[in-house]
Amino acid sequence: MRLLDRLLGRKSITSDPDVVRILMGGVETASGEAVTRESALRIVTVLACVRVLAEGVAQVPWKLYRRGPSGTREEARDHPLYRLLHTAPNGWQSSFDFRATLVLHRALTGNAFVFVNRAGAGRNRRIVELVPIKPERVTIEPGNGMEPPRYLVRSAGDAQIELPPDAIWHLRGLSWDGVAGLDAIRQAREALGLNMAMERHSANTFARGAAISGLLTTEKGLTDAQVKDLRAAWQADYGGARRAGSVAVLFGGLRFEKLAQTSVEAQLLEGRRFQIEEICRLFRVAPMLVGAPDKTATYASAEQFFLHHVVHTLGPWYTAIEQSADMTLLDAEREPELYTKFIDAGLLRGAAADRASFYGAALNDGWMTANEVRGREELNPLPGGDVLRSPLNMARADGVQDQPDEPTAPSREEDE
Repeated sequence: MRLLDRLLGRKSITSDPDVVRILMGGVETASGEAVTRESALRIVTVLACVRVLAEGVAQVPWKLYRRGPSGTREEARDHPLYRLLHTAPNGWQSSFDFRATLVLHRALTGNAFVFVNRAGAGRNRRIVELVPIKPERVTIEPGNGMEPPRYLVRSAGDAQIELPPDAIWHLRGLSWDGVAGLDAIRQAREALGLNMAMERHSANTFARGAAISGLLTTEKGLTDAQVKDLRAAWQADYGGARRAGSVAVLFGGLRFEKLAQTSVEAQLLEGRRFQIEEICRLFRVAPMLVGAPDKTATYASAEQFFLHHVVHTLGPWYTAIEQSADMTLLDAEREPELYTKFIDAGLLRGAAADRASFYGAALNDGWMTANEVRGREELNPLPGGDVLRSPLNMARADGVQDQPDEPTAPSREEDE
């Protein structure tokens, strides 16, 4: 456990100068805002998008299966990895918390790292704990030629520790070099910086009374002190969003001239709506799932919206985590029959009628067997379920031509 304790320290190192700038204060954008991971998470839409992804991956069961003879499958509850994935990967996190952390890391930085704590020796060596590591504390050094990359982790003692290949699980996102995933915050920093600038502008605007809505004029001359006092008194009585709509009382020859709203101010709200859509594009999350109104959504289309979310947004996450876990956590040579699987049937309950109609047509038309249907639903096959069926008024599915019955000779009574 000493290695684990050292890996859970606070200090970190990275070989990427851009990442250093982000961690030390952020990369400044054209909008003048410095974008960091922390400042990006303060954008409500970013936080909402990563919550949708993290909770969507974490809320479904993650199980370990074992393939059996004749296409059978069963939950490998006797395997030590089953409990780590399905229930608790370590002593302080549930499987939900663990997966949510992995998705959060990968969604924002393009990389998620897990320390794989193994115990035992030889054939008795097994995984006893899975511990997430903060991405900023990991340095990846690409290997030479066919060698795998090296993973260096900054420990609590301010020392770099190189983890052995079987002690690190690297879940990477979209990658340019196949070694490290692309940092989403860095790639989209201009869009995020613009959103932050618009939020700051809106906040400052409302703090100062929404806008310069008019002018106070008088034909009398005012001293600098009088101008200062007048501005302070007007701001105290009518400034700020809370005092909007108040009735002003003018005296001493003062007149109020209303100013028209500029086109920039008129487009502010529309621009903020566009930035919500822009951030949703970054994480491939439908705007309606983060609470943004969608004029095209109806009660009839709501089910298809959520089905699209499961298939096109969460589906790639499920596949990426399953395949990465199978490669890293399972021994393909010793136990090739094992595989991990996210059971997302619960998310598709709203589309149960569509699935039933699809399977019914496949069975009745003879292009799927009952066991193929059960396999798609992660159910065990049934005896006799591998035979294709067809309606009685159609040809046989196996292609064999039915032989016509032999004609019978007429009886003597029929002749007479």
